Amino acid sequence: MQRLSCQFKPLIAIENLNALKFKSQFFQSSTPVLLRNTVQPRINAIDKWFDGNGKLDIGYLGKYSSTIVPLEHTVKSQDGSGTVEFRRQNVPLDLFLKWVDMKQSAAEGHDSNLYLAQASLDELPGPLIHDLPLPELVQKAGKGDVYGSSLWMGYPPTVTPLHRDPNPNLLVQLAGEKQIRMIAPDDGKQVFQEVKMRVGRQGIGRMRGVEMMGGEERRVAEDLIWGEKQGEELVHGVEACLYPGDAVFIPLSWWHAVRGVGGKISASVGITFLIVIGSS
Repeated sequence: MQRLSCQFKPLIAIENLNALKFKSQFFQSSTPVLLRNTVQPRINAIDKWFDGNGKLDIGYLGKYSSTIVPLEHTVKSQDGSGTVEFRRQNVPLDLFLKWVDMKQSAAEGHDSNLYLAQASLDELPGPLIHDLPLPELVQKAGKGDVYGSSLWMGYPPTVTPLHRDPNPNLLVQLAGEKQIRMIAPDDGKQVFQEVKMRVGRQGIGRMRGVEMMGGEERRVAEDLIWGEKQGEELVHGVEACLYPGDAVFIPLSWWHAVRGVGGKISASVGITFLIVIGSS
């Protein structure tokens, strides 16, 4: 049996696309797209949460320091295997802000990292929710309903390994840079099964499961998606780099992997469309 290898080409990028064209050209046809200068209304958090140098405004967010948020802690293994130890817990925002303040004040190594991951916008204080208005693209696509929205924030390297979601998503970048690689449903399933075969496990690609986020499975998945081509049978996908104000549409059941890059804090909002079976 031939081993798989992944190859990615740049995702189509569109500027100033209006909501109706987004719906007809991309949303309804389940076609991924990178959107530049398109998200309206402008997201206040881009200017209010971060300064002109891309640093987090600790003073502004510090007013909500008692808010409980989900935080992921990863530590690189010291045995040289490339694996990581992973744990998730709910903690006051203050803990994350103090860590960010330390990172912004002095360079730190990457053996240990904190990631504010998948924080539900519904559970944030009202003023912070107001800073993250729902894009017009989402309001006018599908039935205009949202299954959920979440905040992601941390210093690179932040990682979301290969997985798929049960609904389409719009990922909007607030600060820093993120890279995303996407694979169509059937091809992505083939890649996911390749990962499972290499580590000798079964699975369904659930979002941020413990197996996905740590240990051998994470290392193998990262090598397959982000590493050099190694196998004989190629699976093709698309890739994009997001900067503040950019958004990427992830269609229903498309497999995707995301990572923060660069030397500055990276933040984004993921908005999940509500899809009703039989709706158009």
